[in-house]
Amino acid sequence: MVERIDQRNWGNTFCLAACKLAIARFYRGRHITMDTLFNSGAVNRSTGFVNVAGVGQFTATHNLALNFTTIFNEIRAGRPVIIRGTTASGSQHFVVGCQATSASAAGITVMEPWGGVMVPLNGSQLRNVTNHRTTRP
Repeated sequence: MVERIDQRNWGNTFCLAACKLAIARFYRGRHITMDTLFNSGAVNRSTGFVNVAGVGQFTATHNLALNFTTIFNEIRAGRPVIIRGTTASGSQHFVVGCQATSASAAGITVMEPWGGVMVPLNGSQLRNVTNHRTTRP
């Protein structure tokens, strides 16, 4: 199960970093911390910007065209998916798709790093979903 991680523990711009941490811990274990990602250079400690695609703990594709069937299939196969889009204010935001009952925004449960909560994709901070990234251990 993908862990709930609240990006606000590090800062408002740490959504992708929190997603990467949740997936690294999913694949590699709870011993991985944000400090692990900081110290490896994968995440900038000041800004939260992620410097490498897989942060050394897993691999990820880069910005695949949005496809709910692919997202559904990846999650059902036990592989969390990073989903990207924009918020109501137009800011870029990321969530982790981690459970799925159907190939739709209502049927995909995400770990929303703003608050570290599990919600349906259509109940997350994302208002315009643009693409996704698949992950592998």
